[in-house]
Amino acid sequence: MITAIINTKTKKEQYYESGALMWETPYVNDKRHGIEKQYYESGALWWEILYTNGVCHSARKFCCFGDSTKHTVAAWKRDAALMMDPMENFL
Repeated sequence: MITAIINTKTKKEQYYESGALMWETPYVNDKRHGIEKQYYESGALWWEILYTNGVCHSARKFCCFGDSTKHTVAAWKRDAALMMDPMENFL
Protein backbone atom coordinates (compact mmCIF):
# COMPACT_ATOMS: atom_id res chain seq x y z
CA MET A 1 0.00 0.00 0.00
CA ILE A 2 1.13 3.54 -0.77
CA THR A 3 0.87 6.31 1.77
CA ALA A 4 1.81 9.56 0.04
CA ILE A 5 2.66 11.14 -3.26
CA ILE A 6 4.57 14.43 -3.02
CA ASN A 7 4.52 16.79 -6.02
CA THR A 8 6.63 19.89 -6.35
CA LYS A 9 7.59 21.83 -9.45
CA THR A 10 10.99 20.10 -9.64
CA LYS A 11 10.37 16.62 -8.20
CA LYS A 12 7.69 13.99 -7.62
CA GLU A 13 8.02 11.32 -4.95
CA GLN A 14 5.94 8.38 -3.82
CA TYR A 15 6.30 6.50 -0.53
CA TYR A 16 5.53 3.03 0.79
CA GLU A 17 3.15 2.71 3.74
CA SER A 18 6.24 2.15 5.91
CA GLY A 19 7.43 5.65 5.01
CA ALA A 20 10.26 4.40 2.80
CA LEU A 21 10.75 6.18 -0.53
CA MET A 22 9.27 4.18 -3.45
CA TRP A 23 10.31 6.43 -6.35
CA GLU A 24 11.53 9.93 -7.14
CA THR A 25 11.42 11.72 -10.48
CA PRO A 26 13.07 15.08 -11.29
CA TYR A 27 11.11 17.55 -13.45
CA VAL A 28 12.11 20.58 -15.54
CA ASN A 29 9.41 22.64 -17.26
CA ASP A 30 6.76 20.06 -16.26
CA LYS A 31 8.64 17.24 -18.04
CA ARG A 32 10.64 14.36 -16.60
CA HIS A 33 14.26 15.37 -16.89
CA GLY A 34 17.12 13.56 -15.22
CA ILE A 35 17.33 10.19 -13.51
CA GLU A 36 14.16 8.70 -12.10
CA LYS A 37 14.94 6.23 -9.33
CA GLN A 38 12.70 3.46 -8.02
CA TYR A 39 13.47 1.64 -4.79
CA TYR A 40 12.64 -1.59 -3.02
CA GLU A 41 10.88 -1.01 0.29
CA SER A 42 14.21 -1.89 1.97
CA GLY A 43 15.68 1.26 0.40
CA ALA A 44 17.85 -0.59 -2.11
CA LEU A 45 17.83 0.80 -5.65
CA TRP A 46 15.59 -1.16 -8.05
CA TRP A 47 15.52 0.91 -11.31
CA GLU A 48 17.19 3.99 -12.78
CA ILE A 49 15.54 5.56 -15.81
CA LEU A 50 17.13 8.47 -17.71
CA TYR A 51 14.78 11.13 -19.13
CA THR A 52 15.62 14.19 -21.22
CA ASN A 53 12.79 16.67 -21.78
CA GLY A 54 10.17 13.98 -21.11
CA VAL A 55 11.72 11.31 -23.37
CA CYS A 56 13.01 8.07 -21.87
CA HIS A 57 16.54 7.37 -23.13
CA SER A 58 17.77 4.43 -21.07
CA ALA A 59 17.03 2.28 -18.05
CA ARG A 60 18.92 -0.02 -15.71
CA LYS A 61 17.40 -2.63 -13.42
CA PHE A 62 19.23 -3.76 -10.30
CA CYS A 63 18.99 -6.86 -8.17
CA CYS A 64 20.07 -6.74 -4.56
CA PHE A 65 21.11 -9.74 -2.55
CA GLY A 66 21.16 -10.33 1.20
CA ASP A 67 24.55 -8.64 1.52
CA SER A 68 23.10 -5.43 -0.06
CA THR A 69 25.39 -5.82 -3.06
CA LYS A 70 23.92 -4.10 -6.12
CA HIS A 71 24.10 -5.88 -9.47
CA THR A 72 22.86 -4.54 -12.80
CA VAL A 73 20.69 -7.31 -14.23
CA ALA A 74 19.37 -5.54 -17.31
CA ALA A 75 20.07 -2.37 -19.25
CA TRP A 76 18.18 -0.77 -22.09
CA LYS A 77 18.91 2.16 -24.38
CA ARG A 78 16.45 3.92 -26.68
CA ASP A 79 16.60 2.72 -30.30
CA ALA A 80 18.70 -0.27 -29.27
CA ALA A 81 18.12 -3.81 -28.12
CA LEU A 82 18.84 -5.02 -24.61
CA MET A 83 22.36 -3.76 -23.92
CA MET A 84 23.49 -6.72 -21.84
CA ASP A 85 22.50 -10.25 -21.04
CA PRO A 86 20.44 -10.16 -17.82
CA MET A 87 22.51 -13.00 -16.37
CA GLU A 88 25.89 -11.60 -17.42
CA ASN A 89 26.84 -10.56 -13.87
CA PHE A 90 26.13 -13.99 -12.51
CA LEU A 91 28.33 -16.10 -14.80
